[in-house]
Amino acid sequence: MFITVLAPEIIIMAAASDLKLARKHHKKLRAWAEKDGIPWTLTHTYYANMGGFVLRGLNNLGQEDGGEAVRHPYHLCAQDLEVLRQKAIISALPDVRELDITDRCKTDGFVKAIAMLQIIWSSTQIVVRFALNLTVSPLEMSVVAFTVCTLIIYGLY
Repeated sequence: MFITVLAPEIIIMAAASDLKLARKHHKKLRAWAEKDGIPWTLTHTYYANMGGFVLRGLNNLGQEDGGEAVRHPYHLCAQDLEVLRQKAIISALPDVRELDITDRCKTDGFVKAIAMLQIIWSSTQIVVRFALNLTVSPLEMSVVAFTVCTLIIYGLY
């Protein structure tokens, strides 16, 4: 949050980088998904890059002190999925519905609609003040700058 307030362009750069990486891996993963007969979208690739897909494997020795097997989770990124599928370590890509992925999202349409209404309202007020030759404060100019950055970030994600 601190970085977002001081330098929102860093968040724009991160969002653009995430999109570029997702598109790069999406082409390869979509090809594997077609072979596996699994629907695969850019959302799946984003989810993979966030470490959403997990494999459980045994530790180095395969057993705990009590003799019971311990399974450690391995969070996979899209590149890991590509390599594992290419080497046939996994037989198919995970079959997860896009709805199940988007259901875990912390934001919803209502929250985004409220944010957009606030952006539109603030922007309209500033434009009207400028059109009527009223003074526009530096704080209001900051709001315009943050609004532009927010819209770009929304568009990239």
